[in-house]
Amino acid sequence: MMNDKRKGGRPTKSKPLNQRLRIRMSESDINRCTENANRANLSLTEYVRRILVDGRVTNLFSEQEQKDKIQLIGMANNLNQLTQLAHTYSLPNLAKEACEVLNAIRNLLDRYHTK
Repeated sequence: MMNDKRKGGRPTKSKPLNQRLRIRMSESDINRCTENANRANLSLTEYVRRILVDGRVTNLFSEQEQKDKIQLIGMANNLNQLTQLAHTYSLPNLAKEACEVLNAIRNLLDRYHTK
């Protein structure tokens, strides 16, 4: 029996972000920060936080890795759609298409597994 009255859900963060900092910026500065945040694949808030705390921001993924990630997401969506069709209509002939998509995903992931 659990004596803990909390229900399930997301665990609490070890360092909650409960303080706010207000700054004023020109529209051009905000646009520049937004562009830089997009290039680093971060939200504007996370980008500004990293700049303020660390003094720098590095991109997590190279441009090729970013393209591969987008391609992988698209292939995963295609695979989900094929699986849903196969289950909905009981179509075993979609198995060939699903295998082709799975092989393409494997090939893409193998590039990073061997690094």
